[in-house]
Amino acid sequence: MDMTWVTDQIALGGGIWNDENMEELVRHGTLLVTMGCGDACPYVPGLKKLDWPLTDPKGQPLDEVRKIRDEIRERVANLATERAWL
Repeated sequence: MDMTWVTDQIALGGGIWNDENMEELVRHGTLLVTMGCGDACPYVPGLKKLDWPLTDPKGQPLDEVRKIRDEIRERVANLATERAWL
């Protein structure tokens, strides 16, 4: 997976997981990061799963949504550094 594409998606606020790119992500992926969806999270055989229990931004004030966004950005940066992806 091209990490530039992933970071571009984060910068643009775009969702990374969707029906159109799921097959590519599964084919090239090694890790599935979920964000607090619990048992409702997708299961993908062969991928290690890492759950980040985040607050749902739906209905939150803009300042809270920005905090959640920033937490995700920080977690992604840390993960990429830990795994030497960047």
